[in-house]
Amino acid sequence: MDSNPDIFVPHSKKQAKVLFSKKRMVILGCGVQFGKTISGVVWLKMMMHEFTDSSDNFIVASPSYKILEQSTLPPFMQLNGDCGRLDRQNMCFHIHNGGKVWFRTGQNPDSVVGITNVRAILCDEAGLYSRYFWYNLQARASFKEAKIRIVTSPYSLNWLYTDFIRPYLKGDEYVRQLIDLVQANSAENPYFPEKEYEDRRRTMDPRRFAMIYGGSFDKAEGLVYSCFNSD
Repeated sequence: MDSNPDIFVPHSKKQAKVLFSKKRMVILGCGVQFGKTISGVVWLKMMMHEFTDSSDNFIVASPSYKILEQSTLPPFMQLNGDCGRLDRQNMCFHIHNGGKVWFRTGQNPDSVVGITNVRAILCDEAGLYSRYFWYNLQARASFKEAKIRIVTSPYSLNWLYTDFIRPYLKGDEYVRQLIDLVQANSAENPYFPEKEYEDRRRTMDPRRFAMIYGGSFDKAEGLVYSCFNSD
């Protein structure tokens, strides 16, 4: 990011793709500290400038209240604090002369029900969402065909992998028309310490390293039947 908080310069083509892809849904699956959350927040701010009617709504979703408070909300307020007012009681950000941004978590999957006229949804760490929470988010996006950005580290081979990532990687034409998939490792952020990446690569279990730092969706180590898959 530029020293001026109003200017964001993507550190790579992959980060830029999260911001400027024309696809309705973009999934960024990446290693830690690639810059996934800030990418999503900048994209959401772009959507907030595009849809400015007082009836427009936006949703920022996190898997839990702790992740929302620690990871998702701080960069949002850093970039948007002067654009509106945060109502913590209702976890709603009131945009000056505009709509509202609703902060919701997967700890109450029904908390998004009833939010209408949704223009854009940011799903932070969606690899930890239940399928039910994801279905409810999709329902909120349906009426206005709202765009969705999913930014997450790989956690397991859950619905995100089986419904979208695996079909995309296998060349499913419908899924490839629907989404853009961006995968990146931590070292693709030019600000990530090269030595730290190499130290972790040499000392960690290869499969776990590939998930945490490599951005690869895989099974956790220690499974009794590690050769099993849904195919």
